[in-house]
Parts: sequence; structure tokens; C-alpha cells
Amino acid sequence: MQDELRSLGWQFDLKHPEQVLCRYDTSTNELGERATETTLPKLTPKYTQVKAAVERYLVTRLQAEYKFTTSNLPFPEHFPENYDERARVPVYISPNAWEKPQLLCIVMGKGESRAPAWVSSVAIYVGLTVGSMFTYIQQAQQRDFGILICNPNLSHVVLDMQTQATETEDKSNQTATGPAPPELVTGIQEFGFSKVLAHRACIGSQSTNLEDCGNWIFERLVRIIRILHPHPLDT
Repeated sequence: MQDELRSLGWQFDLKHPEQVLCRYDTSTNELGERATETTLPKLTPKYTQVKAAVERYLVTRLQAEYKFTTSNLPFPEHFPENYDERARVPVYISPNAWEKPQLLCIVMGKGESRAPAWVSSVAIYVGLTVGSMFTYIQQAQQRDFGILICNPNLSHVVLDMQTQATETEDKSNQTATGPAPPELVTGIQEFGFSKVLAHRACIGSQSTNLEDCGNWIFERLVRIIRILHPHPLDT
């Protein structure tokens, strides 16, 4: 699973307690020094390549080792009024998730990282034990939880506004404009959501009130859960 990383001269040491990323010598198949901001600086072409390879490796491992399947959301038939083909993101579902007595829904915070990494740079510089969701997945599976991992940072489209943001890969620093006042944006971001979603919630709820916008977001999260799992869940 780490062939792509090895071709770039890096490999995760899965025997290390923190599962750290280390240099990989292709001639000797030996691991060397671990990745740091000195040995693998950010904002370099090499870091960008390694980051993308790490994210692909984590998804492959999630599917192969933990047997997660992938679905894409949203489905056009469920969001006919606001559907845009460009704004589709994968969600990852554990085996027999809907048959479990409890469901753990993991939603990562805003940014350029992709699930199942919490933060790609932490996975690279600190290790997978801290930087990935695998520790949480293992604990949840031991407790017989079903698991749903949302991946909201992959793509988005802002509707009904002059400014559109699409394909957000490596565009996390892009400034989004819209009708939400600064205090609403701050309130939405404190819950781990993006500035773009704050503007979209403001448009969708036709309100600048934090509670109204929060309820609008929550209602759509519930709709997603019901789409994926049509039978009532225990709450």
C-alpha cells in the first residue's frame, strides 16, 4: 500500500508507536530519519507530492484494512433545488454500519486536509497515531459501533452568489465572500465549519441569526444520515 510513498523516498514506520513517516532508501529498503519541517519543508513541490500520496495511502488503508466502503454525496434526487454535479464528496462507511446499535459520525474540521487524516501535516510530521482517524476507528470497532466518516473539505460550490468556489484542493486560503456578517462567520467556525458554509447557511435560512443558521446546517446533516440510513437510529 505504500508503494507510491516509497517511490518518493518516504514510508510510514508502522512498527513505531506513533507510526511516523521516515525517509526510505530504495537501494537498501531501510528507513532513515523521520519527516520534519526541515527534512520535508512545507510549500515545496516535494511536500505537495508526499501529502497527496499520504492522503491516497490512508484511504487505501481505510478500505483494505478496515473494510470501509465509499459513497458519494449528495444524491441529485434528494437535493433537486440546489444540486451541482461539481459539489460531490465521498463518505466512508464501516462494514454493516446500519446494523450496529450505535453509529459514530466523524466530521473533520475545515481546511485542506482530507479524511481519514485529521490534519495531513500532523500525520506527516507527528505520525498516524495522532494525525489519522485510525485510533478512533479501532476504539469504535472494539465497542461495536457503526462508523460514518464525512469528508467535507474535498469539494464545494457556493450557490446564489457571485463568488463561486469549486474544487477546493489546495485552495484553503482562498477568501470567500458572502452575506454572513463577521460575527456569524466566527460563530459557525467555532463549531468546526467553514466560512463558505456560514455564507451558505445565511442564504439557505434567510437569516443572520447564529441559531437559525446552525439549525439549517444541522437539518442537512440529519438529511444526509437519513439518505444513507433510511431506518431510524437510536438517539
